[in-house]
Amino acid sequence: MSKYLGSIPRRSLLASAAGLGLMGGVFSNIRVASAQTMTGPPPEVERLAVRVVTDSYQHAFEPSAQVGDVAVQRAPFNAALQKPLPRSLLNEWGLSLHLESARGSETRQMLVDFGWTAVTINNNLEMLGIDPGKLDAMILSHGHYDHFEGMVGFLAAHGKELKPGLPFYLGGEECFCSGEVGPANTPISFGALDRKAIADSGVRVMFA
Repeated sequence: MSKYLGSIPRRSLLASAAGLGLMGGVFSNIRVASAQTMTGPPPEVERLAVRVVTDSYQHAFEPSAQVGDVAVQRAPFNAALQKPLPRSLLNEWGLSLHLESARGSETRQMLVDFGWTAVTINNNLEMLGIDPGKLDAMILSHGHYDHFEGMVGFLAAHGKELKPGLPFYLGGEECFCSGEVGPANTPISFGALDRKAIADSGVRVMFA
């Protein structure tokens, strides 16, 4: 929820400051641009595959199935990654999804959210055989730490593999603000996006 300064909403205040060029300290060394507004109907794809990279639950022995027109394929254990110790997909409170769309011979890959810990997202990306170097975009759905906290460790492990200037789409300047939860007199910090990690990785921030 936005905090208000007098009668001015925080979002409006930050947007005005950005327009006046007063946000240099906040976005120092980060390439920021605004995503173009879509005109006309949204583009259509022939196929969309959604891979759950990180979630709070997964059943290792759940069989694959067909649900209507949707094929649900469960990730098998990868025997090549079982040595020297057995490994499996990790679960945690958080979310990360890998999207792959196809239209004719054209494909696009996106990573939506980064889960809570880098250990989980990096382990699961490897277990699922997802190559960060093939990503065409990264997306943050919203600024809660169970969706962005694993990003710093992901960038540290894979930043050099990412395509130069990879677009990173997020809602706006408020995603960089520190979130809080709990009573007003004893709030608990939800943390904030790490500006330096983003700048060092060379990704291009795109405000929706």
